[in-house]
Amino acid sequence: MTSAKKRRFTKKPLWLRDLLNVDSIVEEAISELIKEMNVKNFLEILISRNLYEVLKKLEKKAHEIYKHYEDKVREKFMKGYYGKNIDANEFEKSLTNTRRRRAGETFEKIFLKILSEYKVPYEDHVNMCGAEFDIVIPNKEVALRNPRSVILISLKREVRERWKETVGDVYILKHRRNCEYSEIENIWFASLGKPSKKAVKVMTDLNIVVYVPDDVYEEMLNKVRSSFVKPLSKIIDDILERVGKSRTTSVTATQQHRYKTLDDYIKVSQK
Repeated sequence: MTSAKKRRFTKKPLWLRDLLNVDSIVEEAISELIKEMNVKNFLEILISRNLYEVLKKLEKKAHEIYKHYEDKVREKFMKGYYGKNIDANEFEKSLTNTRRRRAGETFEKIFLKILSEYKVPYEDHVNMCGAEFDIVIPNKEVALRNPRSVILISLKREVRERWKETVGDVYILKHRRNCEYSEIENIWFASLGKPSKKAVKVMTDLNIVVYVPDDVYEEMLNKVRSSFVKPLSKIIDDILERVGKSRTTSVTATQQHRYKTLDDYIKVSQK
């Protein structure tokens, strides 16, 4: 290393400001998918396709869009655009941490966008007696008046050990003294990642509904054998049923299930 010390950063680095924000990335991913599928709007995709396939496709697109902007930032860094005395390892570490954090945020933003398309009322990032939930449907105020009518949802892109956070939050909600939300019954956990048998067993034993990726649903159901295990593709239907809405279909059932995957549908629609 040269005599000049490599500069470490204590506040938000300039290059992170050049990364497109999560909301814009999700909007761009949705626009690309609409174009690929040759449909008029996002709702038409949601109505006609398997939700799990849509979530996977959008998350993949969002990641590709993010990587595009990350590569442009890296090019600027190599040219000295952000300064000459910046530690390269610190630079890469900041990009890695941002990428991981944004991956979870992206899944959440896509999910919230879907709720908005169906005009489902919600409140996000809610603290209830010290327990944290990503989404409350319809909102925290209703939870006070009619706790059995609300849905609390924890979203995790990857499960790993993070399911324990949800278990802890449920314990707080149910057992903290004088917690006014203790009668809430509908607590759901949803993830794009495959959870372990132990995670699903512990959560379902606590009456937490666990939505798992469709491609591991049968396997997990056979292992745990609980009606609280459901495929992720069903979560929006279950939400709409709880809030008294229906999935109005502009596509017949035959058209909906004509193709096994979203990629198959896109290939045909582009011909």
